[in-house]
Amino acid sequence: MDYKQAIKRIIERRNSDLAEAHALFISLMRNNEVFRTAELAFRRAELDFLHGKTSQEDLDEKRKTRDNVVARLGLYDKLNPPFRCKICSDTGRTKNGICTCAKQLAHESKSDLSQFPLLTFDDFDITLYPEEVHQLVLKTAAELKTIALKGNTSKRKNINLIGAPGTGKTFLASCFASDCAEKGKSVIMLTAFSFVDRALKYHTTFDENKAEYLSPLLETDVLIIDDLGTESVFKNVTLEYLYHVINERQLKGLTTVITSNLSVDAIAKRYGERIASRLFDKKLCYTREFTFSDIRKIKVND
Repeated sequence: MDYKQAIKRIIERRNSDLAEAHALFISLMRNNEVFRTAELAFRRAELDFLHGKTSQEDLDEKRKTRDNVVARLGLYDKLNPPFRCKICSDTGRTKNGICTCAKQLAHESKSDLSQFPLLTFDDFDITLYPEEVHQLVLKTAAELKTIALKGNTSKRKNINLIGAPGTGKTFLASCFASDCAEKGKSVIMLTAFSFVDRALKYHTTFDENKAEYLSPLLETDVLIIDDLGTESVFKNVTLEYLYHVINERQLKGLTTVITSNLSVDAIAKRYGERIASRLFDKKLCYTREFTFSDIRKIKVND
């Protein structure tokens, strides 16, 4: 779905929540004597207060009594459904434009853009790592949390997690994605293979659906491309669209995360200086290169 459809879906979802709350309210008024008595007493107090016939204290007491009944029934959130998005109050828009919840809903509708479960730093287990690298890995996790916390104010717009297979790069990227999502950022995480697949479809499509293959990657607040270096290199596609996406996102001040089994030098050799200069600009990028062994093998051997 596009952003317009996503906003419509968000509004429809809110209206559905309110309709369910109203239906529950009607049912309670008809079938629950305790609730009906408390609700009617509160309504009479509201009218009396408006006409100066009762005090604020009496009105508050009647409201508290009614709310206590609802609390005992365990129905407060169902009768007063909270907004699913506190940023836009379930409108899909903010004063700055389209809300991140609408962007995320639109992006999630693309089947290959939700390939990874979002883990959290609470799931992080340092004991899986060799003791000699604990300090390095903990420092990396702390720095990623700080970048996520700073959001758009962070100078580090590109994050590169480089190292051998099984060193926890994808796990850390997923934890970073979760932190960003919790702060209202739209996130897309996909493999390098899927990235190239979308680039190929964009390159070979000539109808009105063309934009849907790349626009989510250019617009999402956080884009994570996992396992860079495992994808095929197609002439006029792989390098060109990788550069286009990284460069455009950098110009927009959006966050791009790359994980790769290749070294920094190997990435520069495979993708060329133009891409390497965007990925590893020390002023704009955070790079962590892991050189220890596969922790999955270590775990098995233990």
